[in-house]
Amino acid sequence: MVFFLRRRLISMGTTLHVFAVLLLLSATLSAAAPILLIRGTTSTPNDAERNFAAAVTRRVDGWLTELGVAHEVVDDDALSSCRLKPARVAVLTYNPNPPAAELRLLEQYVKGGGRLIVFYAADVGLARLMEVRLGAYRADPTARRWTRMRFEPAGVAGAPGSVLQRSRNIRPVTPLGRTGRVVAYWEDVDGQRGEPAWVETTSGYWMSHVLLDDGDTWHKQQLLVALLGALDPSVWPIAAAAALCRAETLGQFRSFSETERQIRSRAPRTGSAAGVAATLGAARRIRLQVKTLIDQAEYVAAIEQANILYGQLIEAYASTFQVWQQPLRCVWDHSGLGLYPGDWSRSGHVLDQHEVTDLFVNASWPGKALYPSTLLPVDDRVALYGGDPLRDALAAGHAHGMKVHLWKVCWNLDGAPAALMTRLDRGGRLQRSDGGETLPWLCPSHPDNLRYEKDALREALTRYAVDGIHLDYIRYPGSHACYCDGCRRRFEAHLGRRVAVWPADARRGHEQPVFNRWRCAQITRLVRDVSSFARQMRPGIQISAAVYGKYPSCVGSVAQEWPAWVNDGLIDFVVPMDYSTSLEAFTSLVTEQVALVNEPRRLCPGIGVTAAESRLGVPAVLQQLEVVKQSGAGGFVFFDLNEVLAQEILPYLTRPGP
Repeated sequence: MVFFLRRRLISMGTTLHVFAVLLLLSATLSAAAPILLIRGTTSTPNDAERNFAAAVTRRVDGWLTELGVAHEVVDDDALSSCRLKPARVAVLTYNPNPPAAELRLLEQYVKGGGRLIVFYAADVGLARLMEVRLGAYRADPTARRWTRMRFEPAGVAGAPGSVLQRSRNIRPVTPLGRTGRVVAYWEDVDGQRGEPAWVETTSGYWMSHVLLDDGDTWHKQQLLVALLGALDPSVWPIAAAAALCRAETLGQFRSFSETERQIRSRAPRTGSAAGVAATLGAARRIRLQVKTLIDQAEYVAAIEQANILYGQLIEAYASTFQVWQQPLRCVWDHSGLGLYPGDWSRSGHVLDQHEVTDLFVNASWPGKALYPSTLLPVDDRVALYGGDPLRDALAAGHAHGMKVHLWKVCWNLDGAPAALMTRLDRGGRLQRSDGGETLPWLCPSHPDNLRYEKDALREALTRYAVDGIHLDYIRYPGSHACYCDGCRRRFEAHLGRRVAVWPADARRGHEQPVFNRWRCAQITRLVRDVSSFARQMRPGIQISAAVYGKYPSCVGSVAQEWPAWVNDGLIDFVVPMDYSTSLEAFTSLVTEQVALVNEPRRLCPGIGVTAAESRLGVPAVLQQLEVVKQSGAGGFVFFDLNEVLAQEILPYLTRPGP
């Protein structure tokens, strides 16, 4: 584990000083057990909960790796006394109902001196072991009741004073006996104190929810270090060394010297050399302070100062880029509700501050609408947030000079009501895989489905003065679909003859080339039809599409012939989802894509700031934006509108240089 940790930090750009610290700690860390993260498998009731548990564990795993904290991950069903015994701290990242055998293991572990950090469990036995009393489940779908964790002055040494987080539900706990205490309380949107957020007992710590990936990331990482450090002091020196490494290399370079060279060499391009020199001088002084604090074992102060150093260096680095003033500076809003659900005016103000030009609001799916539709099932959030979130988004966007595009998901029935799914299935309107499995997608070749998608858009265009239609999921789910009976009939009608062996001949046999072209035609037909009637209904409207970035492989896999959509004028611009943490891979994709379109300005690469496939910090975002600018593309689209983007990325892209 120590070898893995050293290798990880070296790849991040460890300096000789930090590396020396790690070497000095190696013997201690080899003897000390790693932190053990227990991933919820058998403790979760269904696949959805297991997926959530996996995502939460992955998040904590990633944060601890960035912090340099040695740890391991084990599933519920692989947990044993042998895995637990060496660990000083075991973290139940989301394990709502551990089975009896796991509870016995945890009880033995605690009796033997081990300590637990528990997130959002619902098990009475686990609560008893942790010496807390479980309260009833509470929910607030508006996310206004639990918006910040405020730590008590004498709460947890090294913890931040407060941590921002909008939780929609909690299961409150209170300590049993005199040895336990509340170390942090929830605050609502108005700053009023609410239920306990964190409780400390002799067995460890318990949180009434999980740590979400919704912004204030550094404070959440700082909190993790404080909790782990309180239970295992050997965490502190390695976390402090990693914090210095993160700061002085920006997670991008090999050393502080290289970071300085990169910033200085770039500064003349933006006329920021004088400001950069002053900032770097201050940064060098803070860096020396951090090293001194580490040498003096003042780890909490070292981590706090390291974060100040990071802020100075990242601001200096950002000042050497001129990448923001591109024609299209767009953001996808996946929730459809903005940064502050129920308050689009506030969200619009934030986006306006950061000079966002276009907003894609995810408001229309085949199985749900985020507005009072008479054709699509209406999402429950419509009534919750004022009756018409799409109307409110348009009003706020236009008030702040932004263009607002209706983000239209096509074919994909995620979130559709069960009654609608049953009706569609009985009507033969759902896709079938090559193995005969029913898929929760509308079959694009079915004429009723084509009409359904177009009618939904016509209704929205009639009601709302949207500036654009942004087509998403304008594809098949993969090469394994669709092979339903209706597809066979319609494909055979296209051929004018029977397919001898279905679906084998179409999937991989001699009919495959023709079938692939036919599949592409089904997708392109909707693009062409939308392009035609949308422009008639609202002259000047912009049509765009989110597509797979790798061409031509996307033709055979998902039937997206997107270069033709651009070059034939069916859409105004295309947004390849170029989600990658690799600058080399991103550059290669953009270069290939520019060559495919007749006008580079009609290409707007999608940048995955917080996508599942990528998580980008400020330096990586700046570098990708520079690639986009140099390519001649018309702009870019960020995924996704959330607190991470608003708090941790946008301020560094639009602020003036030092």
